[in-house]
Amino acid sequence: MWLASLLAFLLVCLIFGTVQASRAQTWIKPFEFSTVYQAVTGISTIGLYLSYGIPLLLKLRAIQRGVWTERANGPWNLGNWTVPVNVIALVWIAFITVLFVLPPNELTGFIFAGTFAAMILFYLARVRGKFRGPVAQAKSQEELLTIEAQLER
Repeated sequence: MWLASLLAFLLVCLIFGTVQASRAQTWIKPFEFSTVYQAVTGISTIGLYLSYGIPLLLKLRAIQRGVWTERANGPWNLGNWTVPVNVIALVWIAFITVLFVLPPNELTGFIFAGTFAAMILFYLARVRGKFRGPVAQAKSQEELLTIEAQLER
């Protein structure tokens, strides 16, 4: 909870800093605080769509590589329509992301690009090479079912 509060505060600071920095330069029109609501709404929408798009993209990648099996599907799935629906969804996410950073929403684009660059730098500096992935706890299907049964008690 504190992390979410801190990140929300830092996002507002980033927006405030971007608005102030836009007044100090001459190559683009300065931003006004009335555009901040539009920027926050745009960033929220882009973030929401991307949070749904990342698993879709990863599933398509797994299907393409042959890693995804029918067994990995949940009780409700689209069957043969999975790939076309995922592709359409990803195209829509790309379209809406571009749409929300075009003028008059360029503040959204600058803030989104700055946040994305900061996340990439953080990943490269602190995370890359340190995460080894999940540790397998079961060596067989039977052992996995036993572990799950113990967790459900």
